[in-house]
Amino acid sequence: MFYFSGHGIQVKGDNYLIPSKQFINHPADVTDNAIHARQVINEIQSAGADVNLIVLDACRNPFPNTSTDFIQQGFNQMEAKRTLISYAAALGENSYGDNYRRNSIYTEKLLKAMLDYANAPISRIFEQTQSAVYTATKDSQEIQMPWLGNGLVHEFCLESCR
Repeated sequence: MFYFSGHGIQVKGDNYLIPSKQFINHPADVTDNAIHARQVINEIQSAGADVNLIVLDACRNPFPNTSTDFIQQGFNQMEAKRTLISYAAALGENSYGDNYRRNSIYTEKLLKAMLDYANAPISRIFEQTQSAVYTATKDSQEIQMPWLGNGLVHEFCLESCR
């Protein structure tokens, strides 16, 4: 399982994770200062596990006050065999942070679903997270609908499946 919470961007259809305290002012900064999300997927898959989980609570523009015309909104879809990839927001959309919360709304709802549905297939946990985040944000100006790419071929539960 790989979990990332922070900033992420899309440039020319590729997704990048931005480590804290890194700045992206022009396209060259992306390859120098960001982590290509496909590289993360490749590393995880190289371990050979039957089930891989990638959770990306990232797709917020960390540079709203700079000229970053080369950055596309949100993340682009990624696919990987034997891998479930969960995004905090729909493809091409941004997720929203709240400086007053310990965790984002997405991570808050994911943690609750993991506790409530530990004996259910993992896809149920992420589907419940999608529903809970949408329900919590649907009446606000920052509606957020997480996205799920499910390439799993085996049922997997955090605890024993019932």
